[in-house]
Amino acid sequence: MSLSLKLELKSDKKVLVTNSETNEQQEVTLGFLQQITRDSLLMLVQYKYYELIINAEQHWNRITKFNPETEKIKELYIEQKVRDIMVNDRWLEITDYDREMYHKALAWIDLSNPKKSNNNIDKTAILAAGSGAVTGALASNSIGGIGVAAGGTAFGVGMLGLATMGTITGLAVYGIGKALK
Repeated sequence: MSLSLKLELKSDKKVLVTNSETNEQQEVTLGFLQQITRDSLLMLVQYKYYELIINAEQHWNRITKFNPETEKIKELYIEQKVRDIMVNDRWLEITDYDREMYHKALAWIDLSNPKKSNNNIDKTAILAAGSGAVTGALASNSIGGIGVAAGGTAFGVGMLGLATMGTITGLAVYGIGKALK
């Protein structure tokens, strides 16, 4: 019989982990367990019980080294970082590469627009594009980048790419709304 880890979710976001071979038990936090398994453990959250079989021995070794004080310090640090981002309005920080691509896109738009003094700008279109861009950036900020694989090749899409897709989607919704009027 191979090692498996039986997980039981407690009410205070703690997880009781039982080693199936030795019946040893260790209580850890859900966040720690999600971090070491690199899994959301959605089934555990939904059903309160779960069993880990894959890489169980590796996970058990890390679980036995769990230190609640260290985890508390990590949680406080993350909470402080989030609070700092929210208080200082830095929730949409982007990388230098994304910022450079954004400025290149703005320069391209400026060059391709022959009418620079057009006062008939539809503010609804700008609102749709802006809302889409913010939604895309927020999606990137909360879930991270995404990967696209097609035809034997793959590439990553970061914050700028998701913001651009959001902008396009926002403008598409705007266009559909205008077409239906």
